Amino acid sequence: NQIFKATAPNKVWLGDMTYIPTKEGTLYLAVNNDAHFETRAEATQEIFKYIETYYNTKRMHSALDYKSPKDFEKYNS
Repeated sequence: NQIFKATAPNKVWLGDMTYIPTKEGTLYLAVNNDAHFETRAEATQEIFKYIETYYNTKRMHSALDYKSPKDFEKYNS
């Protein structure tokens, strides 16, 4: 009964969760995606846009002393 083809945005969402054990404790990774992509190229473009406009520029990473990757590179190069 699983439907993986969406006819419009915000109709079908896909999600998954996993954990990553480390010596310092467990990291949890959760992903949610809108399933409305017509082509592989469109999906690739949207993922790239997310990484470049949010993940690398605004999201703070604990492993980078709570800086974004962009700020970390700027102050540590």
